[in-house]
Amino acid sequence: MDSSLSIPSSSLPRPVPTLQNKESVDLLELLHGDLSNSSLGLDSDEDWIPLISNFCRYYLSKLPNPQGWKWDLLHEKIKLIELILVVVARAVSSKPSLFIGHDSGAKLLFTTLVGLHYVLDQWCLVDVPSSDVVVNPQTLRGNVSDVIFELLQSLGNGSKLGEDKGTTWVTLTSIISRCLGICDVSRLSQLNHQAQPTVEDTPVRDSKQRVGQRGF
Repeated sequence: MDSSLSIPSSSLPRPVPTLQNKESVDLLELLHGDLSNSSLGLDSDEDWIPLISNFCRYYLSKLPNPQGWKWDLLHEKIKLIELILVVVARAVSSKPSLFIGHDSGAKLLFTTLVGLHYVLDQWCLVDVPSSDVVVNPQTLRGNVSDVIFELLQSLGNGSKLGEDKGTTWVTLTSIISRCLGICDVSRLSQLNHQAQPTVEDTPVRDSKQRVGQRGF
């Protein structure tokens, strides 16, 4: 795994808190502490699915776009996302059977990460001052890309566990097919736009011909 996904140092300066939800503050304190125990006290794969789903719904999908926001003012939200990505990457890479029987959980994680990547694409176009407190948008976007790769690789590895344990191959092919379908639609739309004749390209016909074509 990329070194950028290493555990951020807990010795970094801690700015004034900006998270309003107490549960978010508590989670930040938990994840900002010692992450050497990557299991977080969870005993089975079944315990991880609802946790990852909650990460997606309440944290990874909540980063706002640059309109009306400054990156440094989101420092705790960004730190929380950074730490969650570390935890999710560890779980996904170390548990090839994690999403067996949990097709919707894998798809939720994938679509959430892609959405987060899209928001970070927008942030990467903004001039963000360098900081020792929070990572820059480019670094965080790279971390998201790494977790997406880990997820797809895990789904591929999960298909090798044997039919008796189920398979994640169907989930993986479904995700890839959907992505290819979106690319095809986008490409088709682009080609249609390019092929659309302009006013200058459209031949001018006399009024009698136009009226005749309309059946009058």
